[in-house]
Amino acid sequence: MSTTSSDDAWAVGTQRRNGRQAALVLHWNGALWSEVPVPDAYPADQPLTGVAATSSADVWAVGSQCAGSLLNLCHPTVLHYTSGTWQVVPAALDATITAVVSFAPDDVWIFGQATSSMTALDHIEHWDGTRFTPQAAIPRGTINNHPASALSLAAADGDRATQALWAVGWVQDGSRSTHAIFRH
Repeated sequence: MSTTSSDDAWAVGTQRRNGRQAALVLHWNGALWSEVPVPDAYPADQPLTGVAATSSADVWAVGSQCAGSLLNLCHPTVLHYTSGTWQVVPAALDATITAVVSFAPDDVWIFGQATSSMTALDHIEHWDGTRFTPQAAIPRGTINNHPASALSLAAADGDRATQALWAVGWVQDGSRSTHAIFRH
């Protein structure tokens, strides 16, 4: 959920439509919630997992369209609402996108996990107003003084005043896992 004022709130999720999971976007206008139609970015399931708004006219919604249950078959869904319409915006790389942070129309961050050889890795991209660019990987850290083999980001948020980004998730090495919190 993302709010810009008491009469401008956005929420995203999933609903069943025509036998598949479809993107769901809801808008609060101060009196009631209404569904806001979004374009189908892909013909398969398209759940949304994150939303960020800087104003009622600048909203980002993200999720992933996945084939089967394998993470390496996921494609990002990135939708941008501006000038009263939604547009599908291509991300730079395939990944499962879990969160979005928007500081300004030309300063947007998406977070999640990419998969390489069946290992989940952190995934961060930055929008500069023109395109998304992958960002350097977060150091994976250690578990019991051993390097972790995987890092997944589940949620993120940002502080507009300081431009600080926070991401949370988990690091994993085999069957051992622990929480992870990162600040950029």
